[in-house]
Amino acid sequence: MLGLVRDGYDVVCGSRYMNGGRQIGGRCEGFLSRAAGLSLHWLAGVPTRDVTNSFKMYVRLFSRSLTFESSGGIEIGMEAW
Repeated sequence: MLGLVRDGYDVVCGSRYMNGGRQIGGRCEGFLSRAAGLSLHWLAGVPTRDVTNSFKMYVRLFSRSLTFESSGGIEIGMEAW
């Protein structure tokens, strides 16, 4: 992830659904997470397929330019898109 930031990316996201990734937990939660990520990717143009994943790296200058409306929780990770 750090290498991609050094290459000029402002946001780098890990994913539970890429080779070597995994999700620990129930099947229902996994299905809903996967469905939400794919839906937001294809229908709303979000540039990741794992939007509910909070394992992300932001460039400091980029993150300071963000204004969040959420008060906390998983929605903050999605709001950055």
